[in-house]
Amino acid sequence: MDLSAVWSFGQAKWLKTKVQKHNDPEDPYHLNPNEVVVIGKSFDVAKQRVHLNMATPFSLFNYIRALASGWSITIAGDGLYCVCKADFGMTILSAVALGGHHHAICYAIVPGETSEAWHSVWQGVVKALHYLMTKPILCEDAACKFCVMVRGCLQQPDVQAFMRLEDFKSKSNFPVNVAVSDQIKSWPKFVSEAFDGQTKTISCHVHHVGIGHTRNIAKRYMVGANAAALQEQFYALWARSVATPYPELKPLVQKKIFQWLRSVKQPKAAQWFQVRM
Repeated sequence: MDLSAVWSFGQAKWLKTKVQKHNDPEDPYHLNPNEVVVIGKSFDVAKQRVHLNMATPFSLFNYIRALASGWSITIAGDGLYCVCKADFGMTILSAVALGGHHHAICYAIVPGETSEAWHSVWQGVVKALHYLMTKPILCEDAACKFCVMVRGCLQQPDVQAFMRLEDFKSKSNFPVNVAVSDQIKSWPKFVSEAFDGQTKTISCHVHHVGIGHTRNIAKRYMVGANAAALQEQFYALWARSVATPYPELKPLVQKKIFQWLRSVKQPKAAQWFQVRM
């Protein structure tokens, strides 16, 4: 793989360069909030490994909008497959709004969905946001959508309060209350390390159920001629239990599923499910 084109793209789209160009009074250029910028990059030619963290100023400020809302800040991480190569290719980090709506913060080409990759992606976001919040010289041109966006977000009370904290001044970290992902190994490790165990990790149960269904995991623990039919019924019930909008009902429904598995003489499947309740 020829990495020269990727390297050239990273250089041309480097955020710091774009902001400096925007700040130059002799240059008519205004940074567009929807322009793609690179906020993190590293290349290992020998191992053919690329890390390229990309965003737009607008997408990065989706985090700032979440901060300004005054609600618990929730981020989500996920992997995107078959985008830039045959198997794994990219990660996406997003801010989760009310109603479960995801608003992208950044996309990153990374070697794999590992805790190390998530650390690199998040640190790129933290540094890029700090740079965008402190370094641009904001103009008074009403037609400059970038400066209008930045000024409007920075005027919000919760944002101003955060900017007075040492975490912001030292560029050490940005707050996150809840972190969601379907990645059950690398994501919790990253969240625990990045936020000193203060951030709640939530696994995406819908993904978890769907992946298990696709791979026929429950069937391994079921016996008898009707094992396939029971698996279909089991996953339909499980999907309903995790989709309920009433959190207090989930453990009750899942307990009923456990009891049902025992009643249809599937003790191994019941024991397996009990661990995942």
